[in-house]
Parts: sequence; structure tokens; C-alpha cells
Amino acid sequence: MRNFIEVLHKNSHDKYLNTFWKYGKQDETRVHFENNITKAFINVLDSLSNANKKTVFKELFDIDIPDFSSMTLKYYLQTMGISEDISGLPLENRIMFSFCPSGKTWDYIIDGDLIARRDYKKIREQLEIRLFEDNPQLSESDLSTAAKGWLEDIKNSIDSTHDWDSEPDGWIIISDKDEIKYCIILENKLHDLDPFQIKNHKEKALQIKENDFDKCKTIFKKYKEIVNVFIDTGEFLADEFVRYLFLLNYIRIESFEQLKGLDNIQQKDYDSCCSALKNKFGEVKPKDKNRVKYNGTNRNEFIPEIIIYYDSQSSKLELSVYAFPRQSLGNTYFSNVYNERNISENSFPLGCKCVLSFHFGHRITSQKATIVEEGREINTYCCWNDHTNFDDIKRYLDFWHKHTNYLREKDNVDEKVEILRCMNDNGICDTELAQQAIRLLRNNPKMGPFVVPEIGFIFSWPISEVIELDERGILFETINERIKSVCDFLHI
Repeated sequence: MRNFIEVLHKNSHDKYLNTFWKYGKQDETRVHFENNITKAFINVLDSLSNANKKTVFKELFDIDIPDFSSMTLKYYLQTMGISEDISGLPLENRIMFSFCPSGKTWDYIIDGDLIARRDYKKIREQLEIRLFEDNPQLSESDLSTAAKGWLEDIKNSIDSTHDWDSEPDGWIIISDKDEIKYCIILENKLHDLDPFQIKNHKEKALQIKENDFDKCKTIFKKYKEIVNVFIDTGEFLADEFVRYLFLLNYIRIESFEQLKGLDNIQQKDYDSCCSALKNKFGEVKPKDKNRVKYNGTNRNEFIPEIIIYYDSQSSKLELSVYAFPRQSLGNTYFSNVYNERNISENSFPLGCKCVLSFHFGHRITSQKATIVEEGREINTYCCWNDHTNFDDIKRYLDFWHKHTNYLREKDNVDEKVEILRCMNDNGICDTELAQQAIRLLRNNPKMGPFVVPEIGFIFSWPISEVIELDERGILFETINERIKSVCDFLHI
């Protein structure tokens, strides 16, 4: 059996060359994408060989047709009525086929009492949780926008008298000569399906009374289930449909092994690797979808959080091990644990870059020594990147051991200025930053410095090496060894 990774390997080209991808600016409305996916779905069905039609229609619609060569198939999109008369068609040959990412209706995730009470605030909260579970790569604003649109659809459905006309997303009429054998109604949603809408289609499009609903076929499919059926056909448009859903992020890579050969799909490779990270290592860091918190075996009180990060620019997996990210931890370590005679170059962790950093007040993300004034608060951050010189690292550690009194809150401005000048004199803080900080201290007596003597060890592996380590079953062991090497070097 083929899998969708094989399809992506074969077709890893520009997304605009995908048959179903619109050239130029995309119309990014929900209805547009729903209609496009439905049209693509029908295009694939229509293009299949008769042999593949036999297999696909059996697996998707539970229809047994020995020979499609004698059959006539008609397809319709977005229409309330068709010219064919299905009133005499047996009920069991009228099929309601509904598909979406989950393959379910939205009422299964929303508490029934919330629907009865029309508690739309609580309903929206449940929708946001569901959306985040299905789409961890989306930003907070994108999730909120998606939940708002979905809630509006649900609200309209719940509040409606349900006397609307039925306009299915698609129809498939299968005839043998002039006799209709099957009528299939298609309903597609980018989120979960609407149970009221499906009921309405059965009553009006399929012309079935509610008491007879159990006599017709009602089929629910996930996008992924349809993909698995299409992949086995090996046909061009079927493969293009698979890639189209991948580009739209409705099917995702879920393991490092599946990343093989996807170097040319950079944008989706990024999202997919983040998905693989989550499945492999655990919790996604809030508001930062390409990082996960790693809860490995080598945890240490001086290293409260370990982050695994996927760098899409270099296609590398990074392990960030930061010691003493809080002032209290630095104070405890340099006062009670650190012994300069125990720090040896021979035990320095191999294959890492070292980040020597300190920060005042609230840390900001910056690779340059900067001071930013935000209202009354001054946020500063200073670091030296790519340090592998043991002497610089040793000097940094010795400085904080000698000046542990700086690792306490200071109220007096002169004491704060003394810290900055001493750091500058010892090469821990450059002159320009120190001078700027001192001027700001004089003008803002209540500002920091609240000094945190952080030191970071950054390890990285190319994705190809990560895949190999994972296949050999030693990825976790390798990561834990690197964490242990940091602990051994610092004697913590």
C-alpha cells in the first residue's frame, strides 16, 4: 500500500503547479476552499479508470458495481435541484456522503445543554479547544478568527427554523442506460459537519421522510480516509488531490521518518516537522508553535525548562539547555555549588555553541545588546553568541561566583550603577550598553537591574541526522546525553 509521503516525494514541486491550486492570490474564504475541495474530489472520481472506480466507489460509498464501463455518471456542483427524477429510486440506493477533517458532526464536541441554552460563549470556548487540537500550527489570532466564523455557522443553524432549501455541495447520479441506479449527495466542511444541514439534505435533496432515515446510507469520512483510498489508485489526479490537501494543511506529517525527501517543500516541511516534534517530545510551548517543552529524564533544579526547537532556515533541530534562567537559581548556584577548580575544559560539552547572557528586568528577544524603553519599564538583554572559547566561558562563571551579591534585588541607584560598571570593567557588559543603562538608571531610579546570570548550551542536528537517530531508536538517548554533559560540566 502506498502512503501519502510517497506521493509528496514524487510531486515535491512548486505549489502553483498543483492542478487544484489557484494561480495568483488565493480567495481565502472558507466557502471558497470548501467548494474547491469538493470540486477536486469530484474531478478525481471522474478521472479514475473503470477498474479504480469499482474499488473507490466500493470503499467510499459502499457501492458494488461489477463493471463501470456500462454505467453513465453525472456530476453536479452547488445546485438545489437536478433534472433527474429520483422519486422512484429505492431508499437504500440514496446515499448521504459527508466528509470533513474529523469525519464527524459538530454536535459531538458541544455539550447538548449548551445547545439547548444557546450558551454561545461556552460553545465558542469548546470550538477553540477543538480547533487548537486539530491545528496546533495556527496562531492565536487565526484560531480566534476560525472559531468566530465557525460559531456564526453553528449559531445560524441552531437559531434557524430549518426551513431552508437544500443545496448540497455536490451530486453524483449513476445510471445504467437510462435507469438511475444510485444518487449520492455530497456535503463537505472544513470544520465539523452540521447535523441540521445533513438532515435537511436527506429530507429535501434525497426526498426521504425522517421516519425512513435509517433506510438510506449515511456515510461520514475523514479527509485522511479519502486520501488513503485515493493514494492506492496511483493515478495522477488522485495524487494531486493528496498534495492539495497537504498544501492546505488538512493532512500532516506526524513522524520524523515521514520527513524523508521533503527538502523542496519548505513551508509545509516546517509545519510538519513541528507536528512531528509535538508527537515525539510532548507539549507545544504556548504562542510558539515550533518549540516543545522536553520532559526528559535528565531534569535538574538549575535547568527548569528544556526546549527543543525546529529552525526552518537551517532545517536543523535545536536543543536549548539554559541554566540559571532566574536570579534565585543563579544566586543559589554561584553561592553554594560553584567551585572554579571543578570547571574543566576537558568536560566542556562537545558539539554545542554557548550563549553567555544576562538580562535586566523583563527579558526581550534580541541577538544584539539593546535597551528598549516601554513606558516606565526598561527591558534589556545582552548576549554573546557562538562562544566556544572555554576561557571566555570560565571568566563569565568566575565573575558571577565572585559577585554573588549582585544577584539580589537592589533599591539604591548607586548600587545598580556599581553593578553595571563592574560588569563592564570585567568584560561581561560592553561599554556602550553599560553607559546607556547607567543614563537610564539615573533618569528612572525604579528600573532594574534585576540581573539574571543565564548561560545557554545549544546543540543542533540536521533533520537527516535526526531521522537516522530516530530510526535507530537512540534519539532520546542522544538528547539526554547532551543534557547530562551540561549538568556534568557545571557540576549540578
